[in-house]
Parts: sequence; structure tokens; C-alpha cells
Amino acid sequence: KEIVTWRQKEAWRLLPTLQHEGCHAVMDAMFGQLAFWMIEGSADWFGEAPAWLKQNDKGLLPVGKDQQQRWIRLENMRRKGQLPDMQKYLLSEEYKDWDKMFKGDVGMGYDIGWSIFDFFIRSGQRVRVTWPQQVLAEATQLAQQMPNRPPEFIFAQSVNTKWPKMRLKNGRKLSGIQTFERGWHSWIELNAREEMLKIRKGQ
Repeated sequence: KEIVTWRQKEAWRLLPTLQHEGCHAVMDAMFGQLAFWMIEGSADWFGEAPAWLKQNDKGLLPVGKDQQQRWIRLENMRRKGQLPDMQKYLLSEEYKDWDKMFKGDVGMGYDIGWSIFDFFIRSGQRVRVTWPQQVLAEATQLAQQMPNRPPEFIFAQSVNTKWPKMRLKNGRKLSGIQTFERGWHSWIELNAREEMLKIRKGQ
């Protein structure tokens, strides 16, 4: 019934924090039961989503720089093979799971969730298809229809079933969730490359 924040050392964080916490209230009212990763990932995404928070005619604003650094951090993890196993991440149910998964850096759990939610929302827009958003919507709807089962399990199972499968050149078949993971890795690489290009151009 209330949003609690603190005296921000960086004043720019106040508005995204309010939007993040407000998103929790809205998502709970609209959808109720959601997977843990999506609760935090979507709130982080909507908290930093407004374009007017990211950039003005003088360049990137602090929110835009924060997103830029997120993509670069994730790309560094990808290159080092440190990104979490998608199945395990989607099945995480609480902060202590992230604490263990990221060796005490719970904040990384937020970055991962934010990037996964972004992959669902924006990747299809880039190639003009709607099915990534449809998979997200259908997985969310299925969790509402089965309130007695963990939403994390339902979501992971739904993605595994509904995401297109892939066969590699060596004949190996990838499950839906494995294909999703490969696409997510590519999405991180693409966004990080674009952000690095902006830095080189002084943006």
C-alpha cells in the first residue's frame, strides 16, 4: 500500500525507483501470480523505459548510461561464459537463489531479468514479428490459470514448449528453452555492440 525509498545518493535514481515499485503494484493488480524473474525484470524494464529519461539533445542521461553499462556488463559475462543457465535462472524463486547463483551479487539477477524481458518485448519488433511477445503473454496467462503450481515452473515449461526449436548443422537438436537462450545471448551481443559504437562516437 506504499512505496518506500531512501535518500538517493544519485538523485536520478529516484524516478526509476518509483516507477519500478509502482510497476509491482500494477502488475500484481493486473496479473497476480508471476514468475519471480519477471516480477523484478519487468519492473526494472518499465522503470527505465521512458525515452525522455534516457537521452536529450546533449546525449545520454544517467538512465541511458545505466542501460548502456548493463548491456556491456552482460556482454562481458557472455564472452567469459558466465551467463546463467536459462532453465536454472527461470526456475529461481527468491533472492537467495540469485545470491547463490551470482556469488552474492543479487543485483545481477535484476540485470538478467531486465535483459530477458527486453528480449521478449523488443527482439520481435526489430525483425517485425509478434511471436516473442505472444510467447510471453501466453506463458503469463497460463500461470494465472494454474494458481496452485509454481509460476516459475509453468513459465519455463511454456517457453520450452512454445519457443521455436532448432537443429544445428551437426544434427544436434535444441529444445525451445535452449533456442531461447541462444537468441538471448545474441540479443545481448547485438545491444552491447550498439552501445559500444555509441561510446566510440562520444554519445
